[in-house]
Amino acid sequence: MVKVASSVNASNEVNVRREAEILAALKAQKQRVLELRAQHDQIAVLQRDVESAQRAYELVSQRLSQTKIESQAQTTNIAVLTEATPPHKPSNPRPVLYTAIGAALGLLLGLAFAIRGEIRAPRLRSEDDVVAFLGLPVLETLPTWKHSSRSAKLADRHRLSTA
Repeated sequence: MVKVASSVNASNEVNVRREAEILAALKAQKQRVLELRAQHDQIAVLQRDVESAQRAYELVSQRLSQTKIESQAQTTNIAVLTEATPPHKPSNPRPVLYTAIGAALGLLLGLAFAIRGEIRAPRLRSEDDVVAFLGLPVLETLPTWKHSSRSAKLADRHRLSTA
């Protein structure tokens, strides 16, 4: 019986080793199947990309050939109704009008600045104006000069004598 028990024991050990080998081979096969499935999925994605790129290429190729054919066609639906003629006188520039407008605006601006200067410039016409504007006392005043016939005659003599 010892022989039978030892042979069963040896057989059991062999079977356990075989089972371990088979389980290891099964695990390796499962891993290989998973790798193959992942590769298969990648291949399917790449095939779809290739197919869509092929369709896009075909569409562009068809459009290119259609455009070439259309560009070679000589049929047009354009007709000249009336031939254009140049105008008798130019519409712009109008130098006479622009010169007149510029002169008028310049005159108006010049008058406006002159009036503004006259309004803003203070006038000192009397002793009170000098005191009020400068804040200084008046030391002397000049007498007013009235035009008389005698002074006009003196001025005329003076002019004649210097000439």
